[in-house]
Amino acid sequence: MNIQAKNWLHNVEPRFKDILQTLMTHHFTGSISNQTRLMLQAQLKLNAKELALALLPIAETISIAPVSQFYVGAIVMDIDGNFYMGANLEIKNEALFHAVHAEQTAISHAWQAGAKGIQSLAISAVPCGHCRQFITELGLPPSAQIHVPNRPSYTIGDLMNDPFDSKDFKALTSEQSIFANQSQQLQLSSDDPLVQATVTEANLSYAPYSGTHAAVTLLTQSGQIFHGRYAENAAFNPSLLPMQCAFSALARAKINFDSIERVILVESSHGKISLRNASENALQAMCNANLEHYVATPSA
Repeated sequence: MNIQAKNWLHNVEPRFKDILQTLMTHHFTGSISNQTRLMLQAQLKLNAKELALALLPIAETISIAPVSQFYVGAIVMDIDGNFYMGANLEIKNEALFHAVHAEQTAISHAWQAGAKGIQSLAISAVPCGHCRQFITELGLPPSAQIHVPNRPSYTIGDLMNDPFDSKDFKALTSEQSIFANQSQQLQLSSDDPLVQATVTEANLSYAPYSGTHAAVTLLTQSGQIFHGRYAENAAFNPSLLPMQCAFSALARAKINFDSIERVILVESSHGKISLRNASENALQAMCNANLEHYVATPSA
């Protein structure tokens, strides 16, 4: 499956294109530092909200939507003022549970880049119930804003005034959030640096309900490496699988899926579920690479 051949600046307002042209190089992968964001705000005479909304057409170019043909972009601003883009991802001819929503990919982009929290989220369309549930797991402050074009800004409290979360799930005791998650202590005997890098990512995954801490690593023919971590949700179905998370990272780099050469899944031996079958199913729909599956054990 090939990524749509869209330019980063496709559909951006003409008055912004000259200023953004130098930013949108072939190395651009959808993140904008706080320093660059402030520079763009000064040059374009926009505040942070206005800039995020103006840049949504750029995020939309990452979208892969062969089923819906509905291209959604999202931009997270973390607590340090950095922007992280994401877009929806669908897998052709496969079940809809494989789809990843734009909010999820932007949030996972920020999370995997080391963000410690989120202060705002701009989205092309009002968040669906699936994404509202996913967002509740982030531990957002009450002041965190959700911006949608041509609509008033919301807080997650406006969208989910009585949410279901881990505190309502009496069998669970986790009070963590994705951004406040503690590193696990998984170990795996291997001399392969790519396998060990995947173990490191799995240790940073978020799986308080199943205990199946997991991560995926993709290696392309050109030697580029992309990781995806597992992110669970109290309602289970809005959970973000590591394979889809890694696919989203590949899409942000605008790299064709048929360039994937090697795929590694590492998951905990102590989890209640396995992500192997779901990962293989998604992988087979995207490319011809085989899944390398490893099971890591928690340290004593």
